[in-house]
Amino acid sequence: MTHFRARVKCFQPLLFALAATVGLLACTDVPPASGGTAGTGGMAGTGGTGADAGVGGMGGDAGTGGTGGTANTPPEATIVQPDMDSETSNPDYVYDGYDMDLELWYKDITLEGTGIDLEDGTLTGEALQWKTNQTAVQAEVIGTGENPTVRLYSNNCFGITHIITLEVTDSDGVTTISAPRTLFIWTLC
Repeated sequence: MTHFRARVKCFQPLLFALAATVGLLACTDVPPASGGTAGTGGMAGTGGTGADAGVGGMGGDAGTGGTGGTANTPPEATIVQPDMDSETSNPDYVYDGYDMDLELWYKDITLEGTGIDLEDGTLTGEALQWKTNQTAVQAEVIGTGENPTVRLYSNNCFGITHIITLEVTDSDGVTTISAPRTLFIWTLC
């Protein structure tokens, strides 16, 4: 009878009145499953009549919870062009001109990069942001997209080093930053 009392603890007021006819009545304090909707219990059995009266059936087990979502894989960010860092005195990175309004030298450079995400596929447009570390002479974001032409500025006639990165963001807001490219833009003064 001890086992029976433990299982019907929440029905104690009915214990003595129903003990002879209920037999297998169960009450468990099982919290609902997280992650999904709990299943429904089984139906109680029907009893007979007179001397052949049967015992009520037990409820079914609770359903199992649903499964959680999968983790978002960070996107990949790759700078394709320029394909290497520039050395000082590289003729490809000589200033293109001088901006009289800003009083800064500049070099226009075409960049190329890719953003790939396992969930979203190829990322394009605003999902790819090109940045420079030279925020004392220009805005940090210098361009967007896969193949922008950007203007790098310098406040030094002899040259300045820009560290360029490509920051790629997927549709869930997960961001990856590429390996940097170091570009020295310059001129002979």
